[in-house]
Amino acid sequence: MKQSDEHRTRSVRSTVRMTPEERAWVDMRRDSVGNPKFNAFACRALTTSKIVHVHFTDTKKLLRQLSRIGNKAPML
Repeated sequence: MKQSDEHRTRSVRSTVRMTPEERAWVDMRRDSVGNPKFNAFACRALTTSKIVHVHFTDTKKLLRQLSRIGNKAPML
């Protein structure tokens, strides 16, 4: 730990990599809530947001079935 980090409340550092488009979206969200510092915004968003996990295996099966229906529709 750096000497300057000893007096910090949040001494653990995490890095987030994102595309320019994702960063623009984050900045837009920050602006909508009063433009807090990125660290404060990220900590609040990561600790209070609802986590949604999507099972894509079911989605792929559904898309395959919809594709079959769509391909048969002009024949009717």
